[in-house]
Amino acid sequence: MNRIGLISQDQLCIEPQKIEVFVENQVGGKWMTITKGMHDVLETMKLIVQELINNEKEKERLINSFIDGYVFISNGLENRNIVSQDIKVIQKLGNILVSVVERFNSNEISQGESIINRELIPFFSVWGKTISSHLKHKLVICGINVYSPKFHELLDDTEYEVVGYLNLPEVDLEAEAIGNVPIFSLNNIQDNWFDYIVIVSEHYNAIEEVLGRFFAPEKTINYMKYAIEYSSLYNNLFLNVSVKSSPPSIQTETMRK
Repeated sequence: MNRIGLISQDQLCIEPQKIEVFVENQVGGKWMTITKGMHDVLETMKLIVQELINNEKEKERLINSFIDGYVFISNGLENRNIVSQDIKVIQKLGNILVSVVERFNSNEISQGESIINRELIPFFSVWGKTISSHLKHKLVICGINVYSPKFHELLDDTEYEVVGYLNLPEVDLEAEAIGNVPIFSLNNIQDNWFDYIVIVSEHYNAIEEVLGRFFAPEKTINYMKYAIEYSSLYNNLFLNVSVKSSPPSIQTETMRK
């Protein structure tokens, strides 16, 4: 996507990990640089929209920053499993931005500003809501047991979305879902459906080895391993503290007698 005042396509190759979205901070008149993840970029784009509404000047700079944010988020969603209806929403905002840039680059400033006011600003809330639904970490809980639905209940549903349970190690099932969440086998789950598989099973080491044959290691979180190791560490620490604390307590009681 082109930007206002830029013609070279080489200048439009924005790598997500290097993007810097600038928005003017009215408090103190300083510039704030946001180089974090898509959540932060989306929040910055909301601030830019407010600036577009309230600030009649510097629209070119604001739109360029807005475009940077749009490209960053679009690149970040490339490997997500997005339904066609949401793709159309994402593309529609892109088409609006193209129209704005074309007007500004043709020196048709008033027409460009009109598109911003009539189309971009009203549609941004629709686009933002759609994007927010895809910014949750999509998880698959590995293990069908008494722990897995309880682990699901502990998750913050504003940050995480459980898209399925993985039946591994395989157990005989009468149902095809737990609640409204489908149960998958290794044969019918696809890599682009989720961000992480979380192991919640007592057979965690063997499961991690099996998952490593199907998925990238960084997509597997061995929760049960960490939980057990942390529990053991905590218990050992607690016991050590208790043992060390006992003699002074006994000594005090003895001295009182």
